Amino acid sequence: MVKWVLNNNKNYKKAAEIYNLNYALIYKWTQTFLKEGEEGLKYKKRGPKFKNEIDKSKLTDTEKLKYELEKEKELRKRLELELEILKKKEAVEKELYTQNYVKKLNTLLSTSSKKKDTL
Repeated sequence: MVKWVLNNNKNYKKAAEIYNLNYALIYKWTQTFLKEGEEGLKYKKRGPKFKNEIDKSKLTDTEKLKYELEKEKELRKRLELELEILKKKEAVEKELYTQNYVKKLNTLLSTSSKKKDTL
């Protein structure tokens, strides 16, 4: 479509009619193509990049160190949360074991007292 516009004396209005697109959009794409070539027309994701999408080769030494420090902080936080969860799990299991033990003990005591009563 951009090539058609360029081959037809930049007739944006006619291109808009032919391709059923907005005049401003065709104009923008054509100008982008003239400035950046085909690469400029490729899809570019907007918004913040995820940490794993950062090109580390383009970072300065300071930025690389900050990046590594941030990664280490994230890892430490995740490990601390994991440890906290394991401690809670252990406490719950211990509590359940204790409750179960007390129930069994009470059951044994009550059955032994009933046996004494029947004698």
